[in-house]
Amino acid sequence: PKYVIPCLWVLKICAANASTGTALGKSGIMRLLFKLISPYTAKNTKSIRAATEVLSALLKSKWNSRRALDNGYTQWLLKLYQDWHQRDTQNKYISIHKALLNCIRNITNTQMGKKAFLQAD
Repeated sequence: PKYVIPCLWVLKICAANASTGTALGKSGIMRLLFKLISPYTAKNTKSIRAATEVLSALLKSKWNSRRALDNGYTQWLLKLYQDWHQRDTQNKYISIHKALLNCIRNITNTQMGKKAFLQAD
């Protein structure tokens, strides 16, 4: 647990490059990131923030966005954002809100992503 956050920051830097980000997505790193990102909690917020920022960087790749769409993560991201938005009444974790919104924005950059966003409840 102590090395999770530094590893996530390294992944964020690597994900900034399009080809490396796509390779990371193909290796299945997004599945791991979705497991690290949890509904609202006051615990482990630094690792949740780091994981959402890495996911946002990975979703800039169209291949990774399509893969997230195929796995149905659009609905999950929307519910997750709504949970954080409603329960963080003191706005202590705005960076997590922002990272989740960036994830949603990056998924909706494709035509399929826009359709999935509009079909989500």
